[in-house]
Amino acid sequence: MVVTGAYAGEGGSYNFINNYYKPGPFSATKGSFKRLFTAYADDGTNKNEAGVHGIFYFNGNYMDPTCSKLTDKQKEALLQSEQRQCLRTGNQERLCT
Repeated sequence: MVVTGAYAGEGGSYNFINNYYKPGPFSATKGSFKRLFTAYADDGTNKNEAGVHGIFYFNGNYMDPTCSKLTDKQKEALLQSEQRQCLRTGNQERLCT
């Protein structure tokens, strides 16, 4: 499956393992071209207290840098983000690789 990222994750545990991400021409115009996931805090309506984030694990995901609309700087950022996949819990981040 090819996706360009995801969002939400209020509470819960989520694994992002061995996914293939490919930014397209429109993504190249946005600051989110290298985003795998945007986590939001629960607002209190999902059986969690307000402000609770999910727990996320990222490993083995691939960001394809071959879109012709990406600049060299963006391509380098994709390669760096691929190397910095991490475990993220709330606002705390630990490197996995």
